Amino acid sequence: MLFRDAQPEASVRQRFEPHVDAFAVERAGGMTSIRVLASAAHAMDHLLALLDAMPEALRVSVRETATGAVLAASACRRDDVVAALRESAPAVARFGGIELTVASGDDELSLSADVELVIRARTDRWVYLLEGRGAEQHDVLPAPAWRMPAEAFPEAVERRAALGALAAQLGLTPA
Repeated sequence: MLFRDAQPEASVRQRFEPHVDAFAVERAGGMTSIRVLASAAHAMDHLLALLDAMPEALRVSVRETATGAVLAASACRRDDVVAALRESAPAVARFGGIELTVASGDDELSLSADVELVIRARTDRWVYLLEGRGAEQHDVLPAPAWRMPAEAFPEAVERRAALGALAAQLGLTPA
């Protein structure tokens, strides 16, 4: 044995999740764009928590990258959106492959197919909300280590079921 003490095994969580969630802000043309660097589960948690700061009526758009199918609704209640996303969050975080956008007049929260959270808004309030959730602001975030092309997302029965449940709960129709 080379070491006197047993080496602790690195967990998957420690290896692939950042210790602290981070975000970077870009401002251009009166718009603020925020990219959040977090694990898939944390990105979903941030999305669900930030929805509480959205107005009561929301537009929702969902695109499944494997098929290109787009579903949308223009007048969803915030509480219904939160409930539906909370139910589908485990499958979305685990499998990805769904682009989700929740928007109001001035704000847009988007989750990419790679489960990356992006916020676009006319104000800086999202910066303060993210800092309140423990995320740290950085000038620059590293580029994602990998991205999957749309055709590379494997077929996942759980993702398809989550998308169907989301569409049914929110009344999403083909766009």
